Amino acid sequence: MLKSNFLEINCVRTRKFNILANRMLQIQDLQQIRTSKT
Repeated sequence: MLKSNFLEINCVRTRKFNILANRMLQIQDLQQIRTSKT
């Protein structure tokens, strides 16, 4: 029971981290598009 609970918490953490990483990548992409246009 403890093991599964730990895995659930770990899954939530990785999901949050993935969302943050995706956001950062999207921001970088937007910045690159802006710099390439000018």
